Amino acid sequence: MKRSRIQFPKLWLALFIAVAVSGCDKAQPDVSACHEISLTGSVTDTGILTTYPEPLQFVDFESKESVVLCSKPDCDHQWHSDEEHCPAFEPHHYPFLYSGELYYFRNDSYWGSDGKPVSTYNLIQSDVSGTNEKTVCSVPGIAIGSYAIYLEKDVLYFSVLETGFEPSGASNDEHKFSLYAFNLTNQEVTSYGALVEGDNASLFIHGVTENQIFYDAYHVKGEWEPGMTSEEYEALLEKDSFVLDLQTKEVRHNDLPEPVLVHDGYYYYNRDNALYSHCLADGKETMIAERMFQTEGRLSCSYADGKLFISECSVAGSSVDTYLRCYDLKSGKLTDMGENNKVCAEILAAYKDEYFLSLSDYKQEESTTKLAYIKKSEYLKGEFDRYILLNQAE
Repeated sequence: MKRSRIQFPKLWLALFIAVAVSGCDKAQPDVSACHEISLTGSVTDTGILTTYPEPLQFVDFESKESVVLCSKPDCDHQWHSDEEHCPAFEPHHYPFLYSGELYYFRNDSYWGSDGKPVSTYNLIQSDVSGTNEKTVCSVPGIAIGSYAIYLEKDVLYFSVLETGFEPSGASNDEHKFSLYAFNLTNQEVTSYGALVEGDNASLFIHGVTENQIFYDAYHVKGEWEPGMTSEEYEALLEKDSFVLDLQTKEVRHNDLPEPVLVHDGYYYYNRDNALYSHCLADGKETMIAERMFQTEGRLSCSYADGKLFISECSVAGSSVDTYLRCYDLKSGKLTDMGENNKVCAEILAAYKDEYFLSLSDYKQEESTTKLAYIKKSEYLKGEFDRYILLNQAE
């Protein structure tokens, strides 16, 4: 399939990138000091860095334009089966911008001198256009071990999965998830050791705040059998919840209910058909919202622009029909917004009088995620379908 692209003169491309990322190392207004970075991208105070859809590109909030992060002369920004394809199609896992430089992860696997397989997961630093790559951190492993990694000020926190290997080189069910912190200023790495390990062990990190990381460790107790339902498999899982102090490296059990959000010193969770916040500094608990519908599931929430956006399943048996409310963290006012089931819009960032959205229409057989923007006033009134799609390179 032929891919469309935006053509930029080389000089304009260089200026666009320089201006777009000039603020990426500045503190963002009204947001947590901890930034969550996903497999396919991250958000800065001036735009969105994304690899979905490919290739790697930066979408600028002000101009609404995207630019492929590639400096190859006369590149068509296309994928080719030979080695002449656009460099922006190379793997850029968990990409982010820091102090005018581009960072991302890549895996490297090879046979060691002893004939055993070796796998490392490497943090790469490059110019913002993808040139002058160098490995700044390398740890044992095959992949990031949780949904996201976290950048708090100058320190990057990430977990890495290591697997055992058979003599043939194939990986087996032995899993080990280790946590690392990498200081982007002095490029020193700190290991916190294994968070969980064992046969088919797994890890889920809820978030990082107040020098603490909240996570769940899973072990499989029993044997998986063909034909098992998801409920039967879940019954084999044993979950333990922990809190790791990032300064002392001490680990303790987390006695609070499972969180739906960990953000900026607060821990949000469900209890007694309501959503609560727990202040980690003083332990104060506040009820945010009660449930509105007698359906399965729980209240979930996300943060943007000084507000919590609280969603709840409004139709029994449906995971995509949700009712949305907005809770202003400053005033404590809770406002109904309405059904968010037309476009499944999720706020990625707030910029001036607009929200930038990730759209996923899960009701379609071939659902794709797209980026869009919308006026804040329209979104807050529940007019979710008034979005405008961004012009991305693909």
